[in-house]
Amino acid sequence: ETNGPEPEQSARLLSADPVQFSTTDGFLIRGTFFHNKEDPSAKPVVILLHTFGSSHLDWFDFAPDLVDNRGFVVLAIDLRGHGASTLQNGVNFPIQNFTVADLNNMPLDIEASITYLKTRPQADVSRLGIVGVDIGANLAFIGAGTLPDVKTAVSISPQYRENQAQGVLIGTNLPNFQPSSVLYIASFGDGYTYTSSETLSTLTQGATQVVGLQGLAHGMDILLSNEAWVTVMDWLTQNL
Repeated sequence: ETNGPEPEQSARLLSADPVQFSTTDGFLIRGTFFHNKEDPSAKPVVILLHTFGSSHLDWFDFAPDLVDNRGFVVLAIDLRGHGASTLQNGVNFPIQNFTVADLNNMPLDIEASITYLKTRPQADVSRLGIVGVDIGANLAFIGAGTLPDVKTAVSISPQYRENQAQGVLIGTNLPNFQPSSVLYIASFGDGYTYTSSETLSTLTQGATQVVGLQGLAHGMDILLSNEAWVTVMDWLTQNL
């Protein structure tokens, strides 16, 4: 016996709306807002952030599960410089041209996402979480420490040591930076993302946990393990 709606019924209930909005520094961010079109009541909301060099299309196999089986609404975005989000003030600015300073402006994409979500009646922004992989994992960590609207975060394959040397997306250079309520997931064999997770967890207040997985999987590949994906969904359900 399966849980949740049958696939055909699920497809009828799920709406995937293309969206776009601008950041305070002029990037046009594009993405998709997933919600149950039969139920307009406000739901807890999850922002999904992809891997460096990829796009939010990576999340299309996962977002419906959060809507159908856990009752969330979901916003997946192309981070600045990626996918369809490469225009800043009308000028093309791909990730390949970014400096460290440009990378450290990426949390503005989360701020703009939250501002957008506050216009959607289906989104209960008082119950907002972020799930990020790879560079998105670092952004989830930053968001949990700088944006009061972020209630919890999941950071999958974050990077600390090299990023620390370059000062990229680790938060320690930000005033009043205090992340809280973050789940970290990494493979034991994936370079130093597991030790990075341990380090970042020690910098995290409130609920925090490090889940280590056997093998070498990094980023989205970790979520191909059903156990890992259920761990993510359970954390969001418990903390939102």
